[in-house]
Formats: sequence, C-alpha cells, structure tokens
Amino acid sequence: MANDITCPICGSETTLRTVKKGPDIGRQFYVCDRFPECKGRLDYRIQNKIIELDKLRDQHEQDTQTARAELERYKVDQETIIKNEKAELERYKVDQETIIKNEKAELERYKAEQETIIENEKAEFERYKADQETIIKNENAELERYKALQEWMIKNDRVIQEQTIQIENRRAKDRLQQIDSQLNLKEEINKPKVIGNNEKCVVHQSRNAVAICTTCGNGVCDICRTGLGDKTYCPSCFNKSINS
Repeated sequence: MANDITCPICGSETTLRTVKKGPDIGRQFYVCDRFPECKGRLDYRIQNKIIELDKLRDQHEQDTQTARAELERYKVDQETIIKNEKAELERYKVDQETIIKNEKAELERYKAEQETIIENEKAEFERYKADQETIIKNENAELERYKALQEWMIKNDRVIQEQTIQIENRRAKDRLQQIDSQLNLKEEINKPKVIGNNEKCVVHQSRNAVAICTTCGNGVCDICRTGLGDKTYCPSCFNKSINS
C-alpha cells in the first residue's frame, strides 16, 4: 500500500504491513520497499503520532505565519494610523498656529480700533468741555448783563416811582385846593340849610338826617355823613369832589 511515509534509513518508499503471527500479532508497521537490502521500518502508531505532530507543527507554523502576517499587517496599519495621526496632528498644529496668529492679529486690530475710539472720545470730550466752558462763560456774561440791566431798571423804577409819587402828590394837592376853592365859592353863594325836625337822609330814607350836604343841600344821616375839613358831604357829592 503506497503512502507518503519514507524509510528513515535510506529514504525510500515504505509499505504498511501487519504482523500475522507471534506475540505482536495484529501490530502494524512500515517496512522499507528495499527490504531485505534495507532493514528500515517504522511503527504505525508512532508514525501516526509523528504525522499528527507534524500536522500540528505545520498547523502551528501556518498559524504562526498567519499571526506574523496579521501582526505585520497590524503593524503596518498602526504605523499608517500613527503616520496619519502625526500628519493630522501637524495639520492641527499648523491650523491652531494660524488661528492663534489670526486671533492675535485680530486682537491687535481691535486694540488699535479701541485706542482710536478712546482717542476720538477724548478729543470729543475735550471739545465738549471747551463748548460747555464757552457756554458757561457766555451765560455768565449774559447773567452779568441781565443783573446790570435789572439794577438799572430797579434804579430807574425807583426814580420813576419817586417822580410818580411826587406827581400824584402834586395832583392830589391841586385837587384838594380846587375842592376847597369850589366849596368856599358855594358857601358864599348858598346859605346852609337848617335841619328840620322831619329831615331824612337822602340815602337812608328811614333814618333822620343829622347834617346837611354843603354841595347839594340834602340831608345825610350819621352813616352817610362825610367830613372834609369843616365841610360836610353826602356820599355822591364827596365822590364827585374827589374825582373832579
């Protein structure tokens, strides 16, 4: 029976044989095909174990090679991943540096703009202060002019009042003098009436007269009688003499 087992001595092919007699009856072993020239042989069970071991060794070597290949691929993948991650990290660093650079530039621009705004506001504030000082100065000057005008007007008003009082006094004096002249003239023309027992007041008809009006000659009661100097007047004549 042909097989793949070779002679351990000469390397020739072998044939599987079975012991038919003796104490080892039924035992199988491989015999070199060059027997009897070559005495090489192998026990079937041992050989099977060897074969199994060879298969296990081959499987182990195959598994080892597969694992090594897988490990190599894993290493290559990991190196690629690490390389890509390093490249990504470098790009990230470059991007971050660019962002930081741009942000610094933006900050500098912002600072410059803020400084310009502050300078403009300071200048505007100085102009405002100057304007306010000018306004206050003008208002103070206007106030001084107003005060001077008020003082002048008060002074003139006082003078005018004094002059008006003097004029009014002169007019009142002239009127009184005129009234006295008229009264004196009427006294000379008209004799005074004598109050009768039943003489009534020209205003209050229910009251008795206590005096006679020097101008009109009507009787007047103690309520209506008005004296001016040594003259007696009724209310109507007194008002006329005052307003004339």
